[in-house]
Amino acid sequence: MSLTVSFRVSSIEPHFGATPLPLYHRKLLPEWLLGGLSTLPVLLRVRVQPECTTAFDELKLGKKFKYIIYGLTNGNTEIEVVKAAPAAGSSEEEAYEDFMAQFPENGCLWAIYDFAFKTAEGAPRNKIVFYAWSPDGAPIKAKMVSASSKESLRKSMSGIAVEVQGTDFDEVSFDTVLEKCMKGR
Repeated sequence: MSLTVSFRVSSIEPHFGATPLPLYHRKLLPEWLLGGLSTLPVLLRVRVQPECTTAFDELKLGKKFKYIIYGLTNGNTEIEVVKAAPAAGSSEEEAYEDFMAQFPENGCLWAIYDFAFKTAEGAPRNKIVFYAWSPDGAPIKAKMVSASSKESLRKSMSGIAVEVQGTDFDEVSFDTVLEKCMKGR
């Protein structure tokens, strides 16, 4: 005899067909699943600070910043702006090298970069690129928090053209991102 457990999408209430789970089966499920969203584990409850979206809008609309680095507060409860680099000054390659220097070898972060490039026809283009940096050397808990919090940050921003998930520096290199920008994804 096999037993199949399914979940109602509307209430996250486990059930067998139309019959709710008996009390003794509820003990097998995590507390947060039975209690709804208010009891989600702390890992999943991360708030995006308003400064994050304000800085993004200044990068996107005002071209005030070349890139923005985001990280978690010490308590892992909020996403904050760690660094916002001014747009003026250096060449695209120098700006990208400075940007890459912000990526830790053993820590997770998110970033937005205003990527300027030329198309195959030579026309100048800019695309806003979202980076989710989760290197192999990062602690497992940091990777879990980063992965579960990414969508909160990503959804607070509209107008991102390309998303890059990086676990090593080759995946976020200038040439790799340029190729993604040229393809438009």
